[in-house]
Amino acid sequence: WLGEAGGVPVPEVLGVDDECLVLAWVEPGKPTPELAEQFGRELAVTHRAGAPHFGADRDGYIGLAPLPNRPLPTWEEFYASRRVMPYVRAALDR
Repeated sequence: WLGEAGGVPVPEVLGVDDECLVLAWVEPGKPTPELAEQFGRELAVTHRAGAPHFGADRDGYIGLAPLPNRPLPTWEEFYASRRVMPYVRAALDR
């Protein structure tokens, strides 16, 4: 879906299973103000492409920490509930 959005290029998926995602190599480049502006414009196109919801069908990990992904209808709800609050709770518990 992201690759079809017409915005930021995404690497080709070479293989995937329940435990591994293999992507095509993306050659690093030298950052410049012009490339940063181009990326911002392309990212805006990707964001304008829309999505039926924010999230994914399954949870994942960020390093060793669980990464909740259950879909929510808006970006604000998803980001607060799935990206910020779980880690705030974990930090407070520690």
